[in-house]
Amino acid sequence: MIETKNCLHCERTFNRNPQYSDLQWSLSKYCCRRCAAQKACSAGTLERFFSFISIDPVTRCWLWTGARDAKGYGFFDSKRAHRCSFELCVGDIPGGLLVLHRCDVRNCVNPYHLFLGTDKDNAEDKNLKGRGNNPRGEAAGSARLTEDEVRSIIDDTRTQEEIARQYGIAQTTVSAIKRRQNWSHIQ
Repeated sequence: MIETKNCLHCERTFNRNPQYSDLQWSLSKYCCRRCAAQKACSAGTLERFFSFISIDPVTRCWLWTGARDAKGYGFFDSKRAHRCSFELCVGDIPGGLLVLHRCDVRNCVNPYHLFLGTDKDNAEDKNLKGRGNNPRGEAAGSARLTEDEVRSIIDDTRTQEEIARQYGIAQTTVSAIKRRQNWSHIQ
């Protein structure tokens, strides 16, 4: 059965977008972008917002061409542009929730590419898409040991202080390696 609602602006019945989560659907109030914008703000603000959008014909991302921060997120009227787009086209954003990107394009403001989630959802989404920046072992920029050295430390029967002096590391680091708190991926 297709779920429907009545638009708060024009009162026309509209169907649930299949890409919307239950939360997004519960927040949806308007049948289209135009009704949401007319209800939410003045025409001048709406025209100004959409003047900063360029649509990518391949990805269908609405690329924000206005001001952006150092991380690449767009800004509009002191708010992140993708949050403004969500509010204009979908509805309110409940406190404590973030607006996340399905497409992983930071300056995309296409409401069909956006969804609501918590910090935890954002972290899980990031890891599922392989964007986590958690290098392990020698790949970590701060690594002072090689994997072979760690294996030697694990098998070494001398005192932790002696081992630490040999490798130029702290005794607590040796302890963490031996207890498998650090370098736990090494067999």
